[in-house]
Amino acid sequence: MESVLIVVAEKIAVAMAGDAVQAAMGFNLGADESLKTDVKETIRRIRSEFEHMQIFLSNVDMQKYNTTIEPWLKRAREIADSMEDVIDEYLHITVKRSQGGLRSFLHRAVKSHKQSSAWQLIANRLKVIEAGLSHLVAMKERYDIRKNESEVEDNDDEGENANGLVGRVFNSSRSDPVNEEDDNIYREQRKILFQLLTDETSTRAVISVWGMGGVGKTTMVDKVYGNREIENRFDCKIWVTISKSCRIEHAMRRILKELLDADQSEHESGGSSDLNRLQEDVCSILQEKRYLLILDDVWSGELCSYVQRALPDNNRGSRIVITTRLNEVASTSEERHRLKLRKIEDENQAFDLFCREAFWHADDRRCPKHLEAVGRNIVRKCQGLPLAIVAVARLMSLKGTTEAEWQRVYKKLSWEFANNPSLDNLKHVLNLSYDDLPSYLKNCFLYCSVFPDYKIKRKKLIRLWIAESFVQDREAQTVEEVAEEFLEELIHRSMLHGVQRNSFGRVRRCGMHGLMRELTLPTARKENFSMVWKESESSGGLGCEARRLSVHDYAANSALFHMDFSRIRSLLVFKHDSSLTTLLKMVSRNARYLRVVDLESADMDKVPDVFMDLINLHYLGLRKTNVRRLPDSIGRLRNLQTLDLRYTKIEKLPKGIGQLKKLRYLLALRLNDRSRQSFEFISHVKAPGGLGLQNLTTLQHLDIAADEESSMRQLGYLTQLKVLIVSKVKGVHCPQLSASVSHMTSLYKLSITAYDEKEVLQLQDFGHCFQNLQKLHVQGTVVGPVVVQEQRRAGMRRGREGGVVAGGGLHAHDSLLLPPSFRSLGERLRELCLGWS
Repeated sequence: MESVLIVVAEKIAVAMAGDAVQAAMGFNLGADESLKTDVKETIRRIRSEFEHMQIFLSNVDMQKYNTTIEPWLKRAREIADSMEDVIDEYLHITVKRSQGGLRSFLHRAVKSHKQSSAWQLIANRLKVIEAGLSHLVAMKERYDIRKNESEVEDNDDEGENANGLVGRVFNSSRSDPVNEEDDNIYREQRKILFQLLTDETSTRAVISVWGMGGVGKTTMVDKVYGNREIENRFDCKIWVTISKSCRIEHAMRRILKELLDADQSEHESGGSSDLNRLQEDVCSILQEKRYLLILDDVWSGELCSYVQRALPDNNRGSRIVITTRLNEVASTSEERHRLKLRKIEDENQAFDLFCREAFWHADDRRCPKHLEAVGRNIVRKCQGLPLAIVAVARLMSLKGTTEAEWQRVYKKLSWEFANNPSLDNLKHVLNLSYDDLPSYLKNCFLYCSVFPDYKIKRKKLIRLWIAESFVQDREAQTVEEVAEEFLEELIHRSMLHGVQRNSFGRVRRCGMHGLMRELTLPTARKENFSMVWKESESSGGLGCEARRLSVHDYAANSALFHMDFSRIRSLLVFKHDSSLTTLLKMVSRNARYLRVVDLESADMDKVPDVFMDLINLHYLGLRKTNVRRLPDSIGRLRNLQTLDLRYTKIEKLPKGIGQLKKLRYLLALRLNDRSRQSFEFISHVKAPGGLGLQNLTTLQHLDIAADEESSMRQLGYLTQLKVLIVSKVKGVHCPQLSASVSHMTSLYKLSITAYDEKEVLQLQDFGHCFQNLQKLHVQGTVVGPVVVQEQRRAGMRRGREGGVVAGGGLHAHDSLLLPPSFRSLGERLRELCLGWS
């Protein structure tokens, strides 16, 4: 909820600072100056109230809610959405005025509200919102909706002790995700941990075992902890589970309580919470002992580091073992002492684990033949997560043994994950990770759930986050750099997995664990964040309160077509058929404040005219569609940041592109040869004369064909470009292209393709242009033939363009591969691709 407030508050700030709004403030809309001043002041007060609400909510322990907060949160969410509507309307008016379309808009406003100007309409809605906020404050005080920190802290130790969470966590083997006899589960990792605990190194070692919630960290450590040899090796063994809200002094007090019996603990420490005294007491007991301390489920790197410093390193071979979901915490140990647990990859191992729990009452614990196929399908749904496999297996152990009954459970397994009380422990474990996310990451994480169950491309995900205003730039960092940090943080928190990285170590693709996704979807819907439409799982009627609609499949007569789309801000469609055009028209006519439309691979050859009225649109994805042209009126989409036209049929850009002053990504490659063997297997859209590239000063990525020298000259205005991919380059274009590129100080990727195989590229003036270039692709003949020695070819992979590629860092002798003018780049260049050179 607090993440929603952050986005709305940021949107208010952007709206108040925008050029169009400032212009409208000075434009007479029939309202006197006092009304306009009142509107500004009311908006500022509301923004301040949202910021304070966000701070309050970020301090609420989501696991210890009073149930009265749920309706309060629901109402707060509705008010935040209403404020977003007002701001969108506000911007709609000002942009319409700047485009000369305000007259008709005001005509409608006056007709609906005879005596009210557009400003008065906004002022009235703001009064309602402000009254709603006042009511929320009164409700909070009336029903005592707050976080009682002292109560949480005072009860923290007692609650953990009462549940047996301090000392020994899994006292019953029936609660273990993996039982003692499951010798094949993480056997190698157990061996490594055992060796680290028993080697003869006298210096104290800190070992971390980390991975996503439910992967079996605690159970794996518990098995080694209970080993008889480990029992005999250490003078003192302590197991302490660290709750998410646990503070340093509480952790130290728990350690002390495990070292002493309760009475002696009170006597020795005097019940003190003084950190120095607690540390002294712990050290005095452990100083002469070889000890083993398990810190289970640690959430704070600061706490972990403090405990490591506080406990004595007495050269007796003591060990500290940490289990955590967070890379930040795991990194407090040396890299050679970190064990990352991943999901069970072997399907047979996963199925064996399932069978031992589902058929625990049978002598052989084996699955009957008639249930094996559906049983394996159920296990696949768990995607190798041990806790999920065990939880679902125990659910199935309560069912009958007919194939029909198991098929019924399998078909509604997503519903079972979200609603069945017997799976609450599984939900609790996975939801803890979400609750622990800082507010700036929650929207980013929820957004990952709108995609079907496949790998998500980093670049696309980041562009969508930016379009949704989930990410803002920081001092000395671009918004893209901040977004990439957010992505890495989600990965390090074990929230995303299946990460594929490129030769630079950057994320190429990543995914969300299927079970995590299933449990995230209800949260996203409850928060009005998003709704995923699947025809087989959706029904009924259909007002959609969610801000984002992700359509995975639908039928021609789907109830989807009867939905109220007015609140939708983003539309992502992953299933396409002939009825798509009807759906698009319905959505765009009713949801006029759309920010994101992504229609990748849609079977469409024309952009609906109504799209050109979506003046709030930030992202338009038409990749892999059959669209052949864009209308000139695309220039009306003044807020557009990403225009993805890759692999469409578009050959030439309209002049209206030059009016898109906020455009950051213009992606327009065309695939001519799927075999990628011909010289011109890809081409780019042409930029017409007078395109107006000089207006696109925020552009970060440009695909373009160099059909005119004027276009090459205009490139010089694009000083923020990071990626430039240019084709159809003639030798006569090169001097101007070189001059333009010299202004692009942030450029890290340059791809130049000659007009044809015979065209000679004059690249001798390019060597001085680059400060940050890391990727260079040249396709064509260059002045000064490139020397590629046969012995160097052996260590290279073939490039898409048909030439050779060196990657992962070039060395001095690799400069022989470069065109002479580029050899000064030396080791700075990380990827080189040469074709037909």
